Amino acid sequence: IVTNDNSHTNDGAELVGGYGIGIASKVAVKHWDRIDLGRSVFGMPLIIPAEGKDGKQKAKPIYVADEPRVALAATLENGWTVINTHLSFVPFVNLFQLWRVKRWLAKMPGKHILLGDLNLPFDLPVKFSKWKSLVSMASYPTWQPKIQFDYILSDNFAVGNSSAQLVKPIYLKSDISDHLP
Repeated sequence: IVTNDNSHTNDGAELVGGYGIGIASKVAVKHWDRIDLGRSVFGMPLIIPAEGKDGKQKAKPIYVADEPRVALAATLENGWTVINTHLSFVPFVNLFQLWRVKRWLAKMPGKHILLGDLNLPFDLPVKFSKWKSLVSMASYPTWQPKIQFDYILSDNFAVGNSSAQLVKPIYLKSDISDHLP
């Protein structure tokens, strides 16, 4: 994250990089904000990619402790505020974090885009936030995508009368993540 003199959190602290979150923009950033979302006190088994004896991809369960989570907001000179986050994979903790981000976003200026790994399947981020999904694409797991965990949402994007997707997904192979980019 490249910061400037206006880069600070709401409490005045200097903004520095956080856990796994970043935003790159060709549009100049007027202001950066960050909210700490905490983490679950317990972890869960997660399915990760593994190579089988036959050389084919398979799923392997491992226990993973949760990590501290944050949301990063860039208020852009073009009037948009873009928020990126990676919510907890622990059920209900991620819904609580989404609710916190939604309340925080309501205080941000301009038009809003929320994107990131929300770790919520079945369009739950749309159902629980009442935001519009700008893309629909299975992104997990990389070797056989069947679930959408990664979203681009807006609370005030002008969709008009069209029910078509607003962002055309591009499937890119990834060997460094369990999610498609």
